[in-house]
Amino acid sequence: MMPIIRTYFLIQMMLFVGVTTGFLFDDNSCTTGNNCTCNNEIISCYSKGLIDVPLFNITGTYISIRTLDFGYNAINTLRNGRFSFLRNLTTTSMEVNFNSNNLSSMEDMCFEELKTAIVYLRLGYNNLKTIPMAISSLTNLRTLDLGFNPIIQFDPSVLFSIGDTLEKLVLSLTKVNRWPEELHFLYNLQDLEINHFSAKTITASDFQYMTQIKSLNTLVIQNTDLKEFPAAFCDLSSVQTLNLDYNNFTGRGNDMFSTCHRPLSNISTLSLHTNQLEYFPDLGTAFSATKSLNLQNNNIRYISNELTAMPFLENLYLDNNKLCHIPSTLASIAPNLRYLYLTNNFIDEIDNQALGALSNLWYLYLLGNPLEYVAEHAFSHNPALTFIIVVSTKLSTIPCALSITSHQQIYYYPDRIECDCRMKCLKNITLSNLKLNGQSCLQTNITIEHFINNVIKADKCG
Repeated sequence: MMPIIRTYFLIQMMLFVGVTTGFLFDDNSCTTGNNCTCNNEIISCYSKGLIDVPLFNITGTYISIRTLDFGYNAINTLRNGRFSFLRNLTTTSMEVNFNSNNLSSMEDMCFEELKTAIVYLRLGYNNLKTIPMAISSLTNLRTLDLGFNPIIQFDPSVLFSIGDTLEKLVLSLTKVNRWPEELHFLYNLQDLEINHFSAKTITASDFQYMTQIKSLNTLVIQNTDLKEFPAAFCDLSSVQTLNLDYNNFTGRGNDMFSTCHRPLSNISTLSLHTNQLEYFPDLGTAFSATKSLNLQNNNIRYISNELTAMPFLENLYLDNNKLCHIPSTLASIAPNLRYLYLTNNFIDEIDNQALGALSNLWYLYLLGNPLEYVAEHAFSHNPALTFIIVVSTKLSTIPCALSITSHQQIYYYPDRIECDCRMKCLKNITLSNLKLNGQSCLQTNITIEHFINNVIKADKCG
């Protein structure tokens, strides 16, 4: 009796697996020409020189294709019926990629077989001048990428149709000279990314309906001709991440963000990466609750001691600027700073006052600076400092500043250095905390660890 029961359950298990996978026991097969690849979940025709969507031979009752990749081809039009081979599709979450084709039009029913399946639709780098009517049939669309298309007009009915489900939209507005009011029909939008906006300003009247999208969490406006912070953004009460990278902000002094009539206390992450900023802007009033600030790739040389404090700021990115020293004013501007990134500036020394009373500073990144000198007590007032990344500098020895650190602190120091008695202050350092990666002394073949153990710790320096 027992063998019969086991056999019964084994058959039931095999049938269950066959149904859930869709390909094991249903004689499913997927074949195509054009050098495309086709398997249980992915159809890929990436960069095959196609001018149309090929017809695939897919057999079986359960078809679980999850990805259609037609990126980097020469398809001009998506025609009705080209996805008829997926009429038995069971997938409920599909990504479809037509990035970098020559798409200029879509027939209205081209996605008929996929209208409940497509969740991610990527149409970037094409020639679409409007958002095609075909997209309005997609009942489960969450991400729509239309970046780098010459969009010139928006059909409100299309946007209204996808407004229930769309969460992320990527657009380019190179051919649009004013903010498109029609975007407010996307009332459940969470993430909006605009690249290459041709207008030099965004007016409050054009933008007013966007402030009513209470789900909008992330706003990216980059690669534009904007030279000033748009006052229209001041009423964005739900946005938590504001990215204004690759613009032309040249704000000087303290008036760059003075247009806002209230603090944007909802914004926790602000990015002004790659603008034309020469001074550290006064952000404490407008962005009173910001935790992460990105000012990379600007021309900042100076940080005033008269800036409004940002008490919640924890992450500060100042890589690729023109700072010649670590400003001691950081302790008053960002007293609770934990991460400080200073890669590729012109910092050549760290004196005893440089990091001030940054008692919460945990991570200091100094890669690529012409650093030659670190004062003995440079880190004395930073008890939480744990990671100091000092790579590709001009330091010729391990600074004595490391000798006063606790056993919990870790340092990465892979550069070749001169091993001599200037390092005797490291006698009590825990070598396991000094990450030297087996580097050798400059003048000999012995490792730095060997020199510290056998010369410094052996009291051979007198």
